[in-house]
Amino acid sequence: DRKVTTYDEIGNPVRIMHYKWETTDSSWNCDGMESLTYDATGKQTEWSRYGWDTNSDEWIGSCKKCLNIANDPCFTVLEMCGRITNSTESKLDFNSWREINTEIHYQWNFEYKKWDYSTKTEKYWSKPNTVVAKDDVLKTSSCNIYPNPFSDYTIISLPESAITRRIELIDLYGRTIRSVDHPQGESFRLDRNNLPGGTYIIRIHSDDIYTGRVIIR
Repeated sequence: DRKVTTYDEIGNPVRIMHYKWETTDSSWNCDGMESLTYDATGKQTEWSRYGWDTNSDEWIGSCKKCLNIANDPCFTVLEMCGRITNSTESKLDFNSWREINTEIHYQWNFEYKKWDYSTKTEKYWSKPNTVVAKDDVLKTSSCNIYPNPFSDYTIISLPESAITRRIELIDLYGRTIRSVDHPQGESFRLDRNNLPGGTYIIRIHSDDIYTGRVIIR
């Protein structure tokens, strides 16, 4: 087998070509292709698997096992062939952060040569907001964050009396969204860069650990 992967500018695989060795003519023959797309945050939004149909000389939406077999049970193994789309919606409610993940599966229609809707799965998460004490907010003589809330960017002033080792931006699930090691200067600019609106936690690792809440509108 041989696999050739094409990546986008940030390192995500966007096309994977699969080849098989043909002993009769001693060459690599392409027999499969995977196509992937991503949103602005790098989250995968769609995955499709195609096989090459030697009868019609075109790509059809399936894997090798499914070629020209419309009723093949392979279609029930959607992790191996077919098309899957993913979308995530995040909402900040009054007392919790709610996230909805929708996964839609398709199967190939051999008669009309197109993807047909198959199944949909929705998953929901809801967690209480992370509580940050008022005394813990980044408003001291050595640390400050402004503007807050912000739309495009905010400036974080760093502790003057100690070396800042790391700045972290953390979502309400406790996941580190961004991390910067050893920032230089007396302040640090945090750009939004397509982050969804909502509440986040800023954590500064210095002589002590400073935490505070920041809101993106």
